[in-house]
Amino acid sequence: VEYRTVAEISPEGGTTVADSAGITVTGADAVTILVSIATNFNDYKDISGDPVSRAEAYLTQAKKKSYKRLRADHIAAYRPWIERVSLDLGANAQAAKTTDARVREFATHFDPQLVSLYFQFGRYLLICSSQPGGQAATLQGIWNHQTFPAWDSKYTININTEMNYWMTGPLNLAQMQEPLVNLCKALVKNGQKTARELLNCEGTACFHNTDIWGKTSPATGKAVWAFWPFGEAWLCRNLFDQYLFTEDKEYLKEIMPILEENVRFCLAQLQETDQGLAICPATSPENLFYEDCSVAEYSENTLAIARNLFRDYVRGCEVLGLQNQIMCDVLEALERMVPTAVGSKGQILEWNQEFPEQDVHHRHVSHLYELHPGCGITPQTPELYKAVRKSLELRGDEGTGWSLAWKVLMWARMEDGAHVEKIMKNLFYVVDPMEEMGIRRGGIYPNLFCAHPPFQIDGNLGYSAAVSEILVQSQGEELVLLPALPPSWKNGEATGFIARGNIRVDLKWEGKNVTYTLTPAHDTTLRLRVGKGDVRGYSLRGGVAYEGNGMLS
Repeated sequence: VEYRTVAEISPEGGTTVADSAGITVTGADAVTILVSIATNFNDYKDISGDPVSRAEAYLTQAKKKSYKRLRADHIAAYRPWIERVSLDLGANAQAAKTTDARVREFATHFDPQLVSLYFQFGRYLLICSSQPGGQAATLQGIWNHQTFPAWDSKYTININTEMNYWMTGPLNLAQMQEPLVNLCKALVKNGQKTARELLNCEGTACFHNTDIWGKTSPATGKAVWAFWPFGEAWLCRNLFDQYLFTEDKEYLKEIMPILEENVRFCLAQLQETDQGLAICPATSPENLFYEDCSVAEYSENTLAIARNLFRDYVRGCEVLGLQNQIMCDVLEALERMVPTAVGSKGQILEWNQEFPEQDVHHRHVSHLYELHPGCGITPQTPELYKAVRKSLELRGDEGTGWSLAWKVLMWARMEDGAHVEKIMKNLFYVVDPMEEMGIRRGGIYPNLFCAHPPFQIDGNLGYSAAVSEILVQSQGEELVLLPALPPSWKNGEATGFIARGNIRVDLKWEGKNVTYTLTPAHDTTLRLRVGKGDVRGYSLRGGVAYEGNGMLS
């Protein structure tokens, strides 16, 4: 890959001197710096572009506009997407302080406006880094500042890329997922070769790390991260869940071939065990047991990915009226697969046996996949739901920045607003920008980028998804409003949220009083609950706004 960067400096007043050390501007009232960067990359099969002419052309176009016009054009480009959804939790004196001070004081001085600002900031970052026609958002979106960044700023698809896109359905940004769909299409063909040559089976396989070239082979290094060929199978959950929000059948037709090739692969990996069919052997992403072991007979994460993929594929076939042998094989496999198991501490069992974990506070909670992003554990499965809570308690409330965003979301799914608030305070922790990489204490940089550390955008984007789960949930059999409201969120208003079934949700709460408006895209029936209140059944007409009210207990 070749690239060219060109820049133009336009000072207002003062003096400008260029020499071998650089360009120095002295005594100016303002300086506008235009930076243009281009590469020779056209797509993963073509790098014949001319980076020099591209970069120069971009700069030439930019020079035609003033700074004010460039800024106004940018705002005009993202504002329609941002304004689809609003969140207002009020404001207090903290809003007048500098951003770094607000984050630093968040644990002791609740800042409702910062909560909603950070929520919209995450949406803004996805809008800007995953535009239709472009590439999917990487580990750092489009804001990587290094030639050789951490993890090459690629796509880590054993959680991080998926987390980037959890918000697209509930926060009305379905179009931003187009680059992810195109990435998944590119992975299928390469993944077929990987499945055939490395694992001697049909279907498509993709290991935990990919890039714009559609890499599907394993990364070098230890099995704890490298031996896990279910990256695209997990991404399929993102793709199908998007259908559940939009109910766009043309989109469903587009993604079903991707699901089908991953179904073929997962079926081929199933083997008989004493407990039923399982994918053997398997790891649980990046986690270890004993001193340095990672490969077990099977793992809950791998099984949960396959279970959800199979269920999604069957539902997709039913919606589209498809009948084939693969669907029959999937239905048979689902009946015989190893179920989610509970250990001696009341926790979800991560591996086939209750191995002692090397790190009981590990940053990944991927063995809880059936709670989220899966749909196999809900309040309607009380024993497993209780076991998820125990697992989250055992993992603890600390972690890297993106892990904390993940835990906020998981505790929201547990409908525990107090615990949500506790972990959110841990997330709003200022990290020194010069701090070295770490896997223990994450938080937020003064510019609001999420700190692993270093910067990983999935923490920002995952936080926005987590807030959507705090306010509106629609997995399982119920639509639940304000299921996990933190105690400090006394009053608020949220508009434009989307529930599965393509239902717009607008809601407002003042203390315990809740009013809401539901607007389904088509005729529907649903079961609705406000907070932990009683469930009510409704029949709604498409395109008609239904107003209701309820009380928080």
